[in-house]
Amino acid sequence: MCVPPVHVAVSVTFQHKRFRRSLDWWLTAAVCICLETSSRAEFVGFFDHARGPETHEYTLSFFATTSGSSGLFTNISDGVTTSVRLTSTVSNGPNAILTGSLAGVPAPGTPAYETFNGYVDFATNSFAAAIQVPIGSYLIYTFSNLNPSLRYTVQATAVRGNSLYTNRWTKVTILGADSAAPVHTPNAVTSTQAPADLGTQDVALLFGQNHLPNQGDMAVWEDINAGADGMIQIVSTRYTGFVPNGGSSTAGNPPYGYAISVIRLEEITPTAVVIASGPSPASLTTEEGQPASFTVQAAGTAPRYEWFRDDGQPIVRAVNINSSVLTITNVQSADAGLYRVRVTNSISSITSGTVRLTVNADRTPPALLSGLGFVNGSSFVLNFSEPLNTTRPLAPGAFHIHLSSGGGDLAISTAVFTNGTNVYISTSTSRAPDMNYSATVDANAVYDMSGNGLAAGTIALSAEVALLSFSDTPWKYNADGQNLGIDWFADPGYDDSGWADGFSVFDGKTPQPPGRTSVAGLPVATQLPLTNEFYSATTGVIPTYYYRTHFNLATTPDHVLSLKLRTLVDDFEDFFLNGQEAYQNPGYPPNNPPPAFGYSGGTAVGTASILGPYDVATNRLVARDNIAAVIVNQVSGGSSDTTFAYELIATIDRFELGPRLAISRDASNGTITLTWPAGSGAQLYDTATADATDPAAWNLVTDASDGSYSFTPSGTQQFFTLRR
Repeated sequence: MCVPPVHVAVSVTFQHKRFRRSLDWWLTAAVCICLETSSRAEFVGFFDHARGPETHEYTLSFFATTSGSSGLFTNISDGVTTSVRLTSTVSNGPNAILTGSLAGVPAPGTPAYETFNGYVDFATNSFAAAIQVPIGSYLIYTFSNLNPSLRYTVQATAVRGNSLYTNRWTKVTILGADSAAPVHTPNAVTSTQAPADLGTQDVALLFGQNHLPNQGDMAVWEDINAGADGMIQIVSTRYTGFVPNGGSSTAGNPPYGYAISVIRLEEITPTAVVIASGPSPASLTTEEGQPASFTVQAAGTAPRYEWFRDDGQPIVRAVNINSSVLTITNVQSADAGLYRVRVTNSISSITSGTVRLTVNADRTPPALLSGLGFVNGSSFVLNFSEPLNTTRPLAPGAFHIHLSSGGGDLAISTAVFTNGTNVYISTSTSRAPDMNYSATVDANAVYDMSGNGLAAGTIALSAEVALLSFSDTPWKYNADGQNLGIDWFADPGYDDSGWADGFSVFDGKTPQPPGRTSVAGLPVATQLPLTNEFYSATTGVIPTYYYRTHFNLATTPDHVLSLKLRTLVDDFEDFFLNGQEAYQNPGYPPNNPPPAFGYSGGTAVGTASILGPYDVATNRLVARDNIAAVIVNQVSGGSSDTTFAYELIATIDRFELGPRLAISRDASNGTITLTWPAGSGAQLYDTATADATDPAAWNLVTDASDGSYSFTPSGTQQFFTLRR
């Protein structure tokens, strides 16, 4: 039975067991006093602020911005209505909470996508897709009729989905719980990073974006004990505090953050924690400077961990003492001793037996583990096995970068320590393209913290290679505004000879002329048309642009360690390598998936910015010639600009295909010139027999220079090859 709602003036109060904070303003709210049944079973329920076509039929939904709205959660698995009630309250400050018509969706594979896909509709309800919460205003979700003997998990998020909104952060707070374990997703900012701006019950999240492949973040609390009153609150407001990685929550004075718009609530019967195995190993002996790790496995509801020393001393140099794994980096003699772990949840606690760490003096010299040549060709980093003594000066002459086949030494200009275990090297000349290089380091070139000197050694270097570059990469492009179907990316023999030629960066911007000369600090090399005979300025801009190019991979795909893509695109694009999709911009709306000709819909990009890097599957590559094909869609006919440029970086552990011969003929005198990469260590051989299998039939061309050979044909056939 429910008493009909009455409108009353109430003081909005945040409930907390340890403190109460009342706002200084009043609001009108609808109050519904209900007598709910106390019978309930374990359940999972969802809430969606703005129901759309993809919202599950059992998902609770109401407009959270209508203060006093409420409803009962329904078990998503069987449609049984529970007695747990969700109520929204709007507390407006100087600027009111409003709804926006645009929102994004989390990228597939992200935490928010995996949690909510199939149960809520993030973006399709254009009436109230996003909840704009200014500073000083609060959107409060109150969960009532929670069972004090059971425990709950809350997962909550919002996705505005605009790549430019790097400053629109939201603070989310849990109030009213006797206890709750925060387990927020990785990009969340907590009181650990921002102790001056956040309390232990707070978390800050970048809901202004939250659509990128490395985002999809959520506020998450597990093992929530609602206490005797059976009530908790989740509060959203704009966040203006510290954010990491050089970001800002206040740059540009953003008008608002975005309040929680979707929620998952799980009710569970708690079980006591038990230690299933460990901690292990029972005894560990290591040397100074090395890492040491102990592991425990626990069972029970939402176990929480706290490692501690038996002698009461603090654990220093630990990566995390509140994890199932205790790792101490760079152990020292003072770290030797006995360790335990305490495992707890809201209903139980258990402490393990001891494990022993023994630390011996360091007698092991550092080892040269790996090295990488950066994409600029003249910078390298060498990785060593342990922290180095950075107070000892480095001698550049003790480091050598050379061809793995011998020779081709690059002069070392500088050698400096970086990151504790690395040495960064610059050379005065660049490495030759598509060639294998090694690094040799002299004995005692570096020392560890215990004074042990390096033994001389040589390692093969991996190398970064720019397969595509933001600037000056040649592309064929089609801006006719005609539907090209799928052959343009699916058919390896597709004839694009009729397309226009250009170099990146490609850009079109009203008014035309003049367009613009740079985007994201990069020079525009090719001006694109925004309109043509089919799409006039009055009927809408060209909706779709097509791009194709070729690049060479001088190895086999199994030697490509990673493939990283960075993009400069307005609005959205779909990228294909050798006929297979390699990357799809997450901005495409789900109801209009690419590749498709026409306007894409979705949230428009204001001005393109460099995004990524994104991982691309290396199995999309082939040895030698590769075909890259990209479709770029505009959101709508009212777009004022379009931009396209790509950077694709491969990290290669070995070039397998060797240098290639190129041939040219001087028409004026008939001279034939053969060329190949100088410094490659390759030598030119010739024979008069096609495909000669007898090695003795091939003769070294002794008068060839390093990288070229010219001759005048004598009228007899000659065949050439390179050998190393």
